[in-house]
Amino acid sequence: MNRSDQRTKAWFDCESDAESRAPGSQLRAGLDAVRDYLPLPAEQIKQPDHNRLADLSAKIGAVEKNQQIIPLALSLSSRELNLIFPLLATLAKTPASGRAAARQSAALIDRLLLIVRERACPSLYTSGWLAFQIHYPNRTIARALTLLCRILEIRLQTGAVPLQSTTDRIHLISQLAYPDTRQFIIRLIRGAGEAALTLPQLLTMYAVDQDSPFGVALIAKSLISENTSLLQGAHMLFGQTLRRLPPDHQIILLRHFFSRKDIPDSVRNRYHQQIYRIYGQPDDADPIWSRLKQKDRQAFQHWVREATIGSHCRQRPDKARLYLKYSQFIQTVEHWDQDTLLIHFPDFLIADSRIRPDQ
Repeated sequence: MNRSDQRTKAWFDCESDAESRAPGSQLRAGLDAVRDYLPLPAEQIKQPDHNRLADLSAKIGAVEKNQQIIPLALSLSSRELNLIFPLLATLAKTPASGRAAARQSAALIDRLLLIVRERACPSLYTSGWLAFQIHYPNRTIARALTLLCRILEIRLQTGAVPLQSTTDRIHLISQLAYPDTRQFIIRLIRGAGEAALTLPQLLTMYAVDQDSPFGVALIAKSLISENTSLLQGAHMLFGQTLRRLPPDHQIILLRHFFSRKDIPDSVRNRYHQQIYRIYGQPDDADPIWSRLKQKDRQAFQHWVREATIGSHCRQRPDKARLYLKYSQFIQTVEHWDQDTLLIHFPDFLIADSRIRPDQ
């Protein structure tokens, strides 16, 4: 009996010294036992039980011939099946010491691929897709996931095996691109564009973990792609990505954004808001501004002036439109106090008050 089974047995033994436990300790112990016994797919991939992986590896390795793998594959429990991709990840990232070990590892990978072929199902896809994202880039997992996608596609098309959970809840990533293709992310972005998906729709529909190495790479490359449709509604992701990237990569992303001329004003406005929240305006001290082109700084400063006027005149949009009509002549805007905005023109100054909007 392994540690997890022991803890599970202890949890169900409710009669054992319950009186002496601190309040809530029995519940916590039970929850810990359930987490050990039934880990979430992501938990199982990020922190696999190495004892179970070793047991499964030994079980598969003990089979004398590859032909005998098929009966073994059909006999695996669902818990063992969910360890297939974690085991593939372990084999792929563990360097083999010597030729014999390398051959043994390659043979085990081939057998795991046979199991994937024989036991292709939606739950295995969930496990494989998570493993692909968490261990990205990994050619072995990409190969296994592509094999799994191809089999599920055939079954979906022929209706040979009902896959309601796949059609209702899971969209195979191969609908856009196969994981083992070269430049997978670029092909994925192209496929999303052809399907007219926004970036948030892409992440949600295809269950992309935004914090995984794959998710981070996909979001960053999507934001600098030429696919304008992806940018719709992705301004929050843009802000999160800027905060996450190192300064040099922030500059690349900002320069690309400012160079885009095909972004609708309503979409650009939301992205500008994210930039303003992170860096302030070009007159502020953030060093990022000094590394951007002067025309980009001026364009953003112009947006800040217009946004400040629009926010101040929210209750009088007619007045905001009047000011913005002459925005090219406005030199600076600044708050005198919380209700008064000073608008500087070359030869005069307007003090606009929200308390007395008619003056």
